[in-house]
Amino acid sequence: MVKLRVVNRAGCVMDAMFFGEPEELQKQLLAPNEIILTTDAVEGEIKDLLENIDQITEIDVDVTESEFTVAHIKSAHEDIYELSSAVFRAFAASKKVIYEMTLKKGNLEDIFIELSETAETQAIEQNEIMEDIIEESGVDGA
Repeated sequence: MVKLRVVNRAGCVMDAMFFGEPEELQKQLLAPNEIILTTDAVEGEIKDLLENIDQITEIDVDVTESEFTVAHIKSAHEDIYELSSAVFRAFAASKKVIYEMTLKKGNLEDIFIELSETAETQAIEQNEIMEDIIEESGVDGA
């Protein structure tokens, strides 16, 4: 477990606990930049097109009933513009269309919000596991 304290631009102090390994936290802190793109390529094509771009740390794809696919590409690379150029060239070479591309540079407040959501989800999961263990053991929690 890692404890964090972040003070945002408005001076608000926020505390969070991250239930996981420090390496996982470091990975999240180092990957604040994101490219969101809408394309006609499907999930497998997107991952194939981008597999040779080393700066990409994560690709999440929103699967919908639409003819378009939205991909969230995360990177720890300092120059988001260089990365977006590499993504654009990969799609252009394959003749796949990018209908929209948005660059999102992360900041500490965004990281804190993401970590808080992760920590909350992990805490809920741990509570559910403990409740299951107590229920299975027949021990009354009261």
